[in-house]
Amino acid sequence: MQKFKILLIILLTFLYIFIEKQEYFGYNNQRTWQHFTYMFFHANIFHLMGNCLAIYFIIYKGKIYYLLPLIYIISVVGSYIDYTSVTTLGISSSIFAMVGINTYFFRKRIGYIVMILLVGFLTPHINGMIHFICFALGYFSSMIITLIKKTENDCRRFN
Repeated sequence: MQKFKILLIILLTFLYIFIEKQEYFGYNNQRTWQHFTYMFFHANIFHLMGNCLAIYFIIYKGKIYYLLPLIYIISVVGSYIDYTSVTTLGISSSIFAMVGINTYFFRKRIGYIVMILLVGFLTPHINGMIHFICFALGYFSSMIITLIKKTENDCRRFN
């Protein structure tokens, strides 16, 4: 898990350093492909550092790496739901999807989660709607995963 976090942070840093015009890759509902790339690019070094710290601390002990395809899909779907003309960048939508998943699975950390949500929703110049959408989609998808696993276990028990 530690290796995964470090590799993701290195990838984001590499993209920030070597690709110019990051805002070109952010979505603003003008180009379809931007909905698939916006999460890998950042507005400035502070934006990148904040997201890297969030990745490092949010992906804790939980085995969330097997959910990465789901988290990516949540981020893409969330960007289509959030119709905005403001260019949106950063992996924070995926981070909020992870927080939503962790909120359902690890309900004991409510104070920590509330703090993250307030920062993500109320900070100026941040697209709080994409954060809310991805958090909600992450939470509901983890509910569905739990129901599917419970149903599978019940079916095995009765067979």
